[in-house]
Amino acid sequence: MRPLQSMARVIRQRDAESLEPLDITPLPKELEPMQHALNRLLTQIESVLERERRFIA
Repeated sequence: MRPLQSMARVIRQRDAESLEPLDITPLPKELEPMQHALNRLLTQIESVLERERRFIA
């Protein structure tokens, strides 16, 4: 449970513009898929925001 609490704390401490991938180590193998999924989501959000910025410019 502690690694999950650690992951939640790291996410809560980020500001809304912080879209860098999560790198929480050490991370138990069973939580790696969650970290990968969150990192993929962050990458997708960053991509959408970049397209929006280019469209507005």
